[in-house]
Amino acid sequence: MPRTESRAQFLHDVFVTAIEGGVNYWASVASYHWTLGGPEPLDNCDLEGFRAEIIDNEDEGKRYDVSRKVIARGLNLIASGKCTYGGREMAPEMVKAYRAINATNEGGDVDANRADNIVQAGLFGDIRYG
Repeated sequence: MPRTESRAQFLHDVFVTAIEGGVNYWASVASYHWTLGGPEPLDNCDLEGFRAEIIDNEDEGKRYDVSRKVIARGLNLIASGKCTYGGREMAPEMVKAYRAINATNEGGDVDANRADNIVQAGLFGDIRYG
């Protein structure tokens, strides 16, 4: 099933929120690409090729690539109830909230904390920090 433009924009918005504020308490951003450039970057988002390299400040400087694939994987893992939180099963109400966000592509419901959780889920299958 092809991804809709609204889904692509939603994944991009979650990514930007995570990189510009969500992950900063446990990771440093080494590189960051989110726009195709031009005079109006907000009108020229790279919806398919956005990416960042982050450095895990809590785990000996390990480096991770965050991309559309990581964001989509994280959302799907949390929404399916297959992600853990600190190694334990996530609370049902938390899973339900992410399931609704994932189904509706409502970027307004994804703050920096949720965006961070999505990145961690996509990278680790577990929300380990925070």
